[in-house]
Amino acid sequence: MAAKQYATAHHELVVRPDSIALTQKLVRHFDEPFADSSAIPTYLVSEFARRHVTVALSGDGGDELFAGYDSFRIIEDMRRYDSVPQPARRVLAWMAERLPYAVYGKNFLFAISRQTGLERYFFTNYAPHLLRKRLLKPDWMLPADGAYLTRAFVNYLPAKSAGTLSQALHFEATNRLTGDMLVNVGRMSMAASLEVRCPLLDHQLAEFAAPIPNGWKLRNGQGKHILLRALGDRLPRKLLHREKMGFAIPIRDWLNGPLREMTRDLILGQSFLSKGIVSPSFVQHLLREHETGRRDNQTWLWSLLVLAMGLEDTRDARLPVPPAQPLAGAART
Repeated sequence: MAAKQYATAHHELVVRPDSIALTQKLVRHFDEPFADSSAIPTYLVSEFARRHVTVALSGDGGDELFAGYDSFRIIEDMRRYDSVPQPARRVLAWMAERLPYAVYGKNFLFAISRQTGLERYFFTNYAPHLLRKRLLKPDWMLPADGAYLTRAFVNYLPAKSAGTLSQALHFEATNRLTGDMLVNVGRMSMAASLEVRCPLLDHQLAEFAAPIPNGWKLRNGQGKHILLRALGDRLPRKLLHREKMGFAIPIRDWLNGPLREMTRDLILGQSFLSKGIVSPSFVQHLLREHETGRRDNQTWLWSLLVLAMGLEDTRDARLPVPPAQPLAGAART
């Protein structure tokens, strides 16, 4: 639609990659365990673009500056639970902790039980506490309370008085954008010898966007409201108001298909399990759930696969001691 409006050359790439070889290649390009699976389509589109150009533009920064992610909408939706009395929160937390992992709804109960909106934000957008508690060995399990999060991410969170949405916007821009999104685009584009520039991250635009009221960024469940209004008729209306789409690939199907045996061999292999990071029985549980279709565990299985592959590549390296607090940019996994 955009190409038609501006009479530009439109190219399409139908991807049918060798998923095993591609996964191994990209894990090595990062030089560290990096479990954002959008790295794969980012590399493929960079490689495709490089056939025609040497420099490209990306839209990175738009969601962080103008509240475009669905996670920001969820923050607003969950404000209704701020009024839940503290005794009721303790009961909900007690119930959620004791329900079998297979029970649906326990994560929702645990989210409601959180003391602050910031805790709910981290719980609903990153690896859930109840999953980590069963997956990780005690030495590798980090706290989930608001006081710990505030201490651990003191450089990435504004004052509590700023409100949960403002805190989340600041965190996404200063931590996740720099430690995930830009790492992804930077390394994958350069792996294809393509240079990528991010015009939305011009410091003057970022400085202008930061103090804009949140109600102008997120309105009636629509993120980037003021940015879309500013674009006006520069893009087709249908494109401006379409449902938000991630840059994803069928990891779920790959894990049940071409990557199944390699995934099982690596994350259930003695080399990985002997590190003492994860519970072997719970890893098997995640695999069973995924393979039977009971629950989509692609995010966690992919993270484990990338970690296992990274450790396999550095088999002789000494594993670091369990972290006292998460590193910048590491929260996504």
